[in-house]
Amino acid sequence: MIKQHTVMAEDILNTEGKSALDASCLKLLSHKQILARIAKRCVEEVSSYSIREIMDFIEGDPLCQRKARDFLQNTEKIIGMNTVDKDPQEGEVIYDILFRMRIPGEEDAIEVILNIEAQQKYPSSYPLLKRGMYYGSKIIVKQKNTEFEHSHYEKIKKVYSIWIVVNAPLEMRNTITSYAMQPEAVLGDYAAPREEYDLLELVTICLGGPGFPRYEDLVRMLDVLVNNHLKALDKCRILEEDYDIQMTKEIGEEVDCMCNLSQGILEEGKEIGSEQKEIECIRKLMQNAGWSQIEVFKMFDIPEAEWSRYSMLLEEKSQISESSENLASKTYEK
Repeated sequence: MIKQHTVMAEDILNTEGKSALDASCLKLLSHKQILARIAKRCVEEVSSYSIREIMDFIEGDPLCQRKARDFLQNTEKIIGMNTVDKDPQEGEVIYDILFRMRIPGEEDAIEVILNIEAQQKYPSSYPLLKRGMYYGSKIIVKQKNTEFEHSHYEKIKKVYSIWIVVNAPLEMRNTITSYAMQPEAVLGDYAAPREEYDLLELVTICLGGPGFPRYEDLVRMLDVLVNNHLKALDKCRILEEDYDIQMTKEIGEEVDCMCNLSQGILEEGKEIGSEQKEIECIRKLMQNAGWSQIEVFKMFDIPEAEWSRYSMLLEEKSQISESSENLASKTYEK
């Protein structure tokens, strides 16, 4: 079996030496393996499900019969919803991560929207909770004419706004706190069904590091992931050994078969001097298996001195394929 790094591992390796909330570090939070673990601890609707099931719910459709996943397909990261919210009166808000989950229900699927925000430190000029409530409220308001129309307020999706604070004040370190609307009987003992008012929940995850109590579970995992006190390889090892987060994946029999076939095509191409066959084979491996150019070059023992030339040929092939697809699309439209 051939093994390669998962996209998760590659992203961790790319954060080596960078600040905790550098853009490349923020990308780590967009992986389904991470989001599923955050959701399991912070989203009540999925707390009883396994991590694997929650990963399926993220941007998924649990009501449809699922086909077996093609292991060559990259489903490690979310696609996400539009994170830019522009309003002529209120200005612009850019969310870090915004996505939806579809969870099986007794009759219909339950949909919730998750907003994940990461902060280097707890702000001193304003209460972070008020900002979180503002973000969550805007996401609810923006559902008008997208999730529901006219007066169909019953279609509003619940919003979770989850705030991860890397360097929290001492009293907040290594804590997870949820804030949600709760009924309080003023006269009598009636309360409406929860689904009628439970539309916004704010969660703070305040990290503190190993020097503080409660350094366990989700807070430890996130601290290992986003802080720079560990080397990238140590992060990968801890996340894989302690949290069962996949850092390598095996390319199974279908890929082995494809590799053998590709090797045969390459050898045949070299014998008859056909570079086009070599380039097409390399391009398909990159496209279907998610391998980089260098990984494929190394696998087929292409000399390093030839890499730049092969890269140029791949670029030309890609442009030709794109032009052909566009032409075919226009022909179909006619």
